[in-house]
Amino acid sequence: MLRFHIPDFQKHYRLNTWLMRYYKILRKRFIDDMIIEYIYDSFPLIWNGGRFVRGKTDLNLAEKTIRILNEEGLRIAFTFTNCLLTEEHLKDPDSNQVMRMASNTGVKNSVIINSPLLEDYIRREYPEFGIILSTTRQLKTPEDLNIALQKDYELVVLDYNMNHDWQTLDAIKEKSKCEFLVNACCGDDCPVRGEHYRAISQQQLMNADPALRDNIPNYPCRWKRYDYFTFRTFRNFMGIDEIREKYEPRGFSHFKLEGRGGDAIHLVEQYVQYLIKPEYRDQMRYELVQFLINS
Repeated sequence: MLRFHIPDFQKHYRLNTWLMRYYKILRKRFIDDMIIEYIYDSFPLIWNGGRFVRGKTDLNLAEKTIRILNEEGLRIAFTFTNCLLTEEHLKDPDSNQVMRMASNTGVKNSVIINSPLLEDYIRREYPEFGIILSTTRQLKTPEDLNIALQKDYELVVLDYNMNHDWQTLDAIKEKSKCEFLVNACCGDDCPVRGEHYRAISQQQLMNADPALRDNIPNYPCRWKRYDYFTFRTFRNFMGIDEIREKYEPRGFSHFKLEGRGGDAIHLVEQYVQYLIKPEYRDQMRYELVQFLINS
């Protein structure tokens, strides 16, 4: 069983709820032996990382979003991967309120983490949540990966530079706990990846200060690409045929599609390529784009 994890319950909330309704009523169009397991993203909270989310959290809207997504059958994984958090940041009232909201839905939601400080806090204060170790931790060696897999994580998201390191992958014993980022928008062996994560974390902290919110600097990265067709040229890209032929037989089952904050048309293309049977791809692409145009 392939388990796909899809992005964005803010910018692409309507598209994703529409996708889930298709998934329920037109299941025959989707590839066999597959489930859409969770949706990952964050509201504009200081714990967020990986992608900058601007603005102020509307807690009423956050509660509604969490409730509707869980009712649609989607677990939520919050991208709380800010790598610059201090003890003081753990007390953030909005982040804690969102955690309380998501703990009372009858669904086991999860948190994707980078910071050991935040991990310890969530394990202590919100033990009902699953803990996923983020790819932003950048586990560089097989030793680092195996140490992480031995810990009490729901999943460990591999550094995507390991995606085709078959010597390392074949030696993994806890294959059921591995999650692959299949279409990273960062180029192969990106030299500024860690720097970019830290810059995004700083942006999110600045966003919490109304005096700074309108003057947050942009951090452009010339190594990033946001369209499916460029992703395919990267060494670490894996398509659905490769997933079926090489990863699934080895016991790997968790696959993450990147796309938080990106262009909706490109997200549609990713869904069509990974989730839909070939004979229905053109029809689904057309219908999802039509939905975007008319919504």
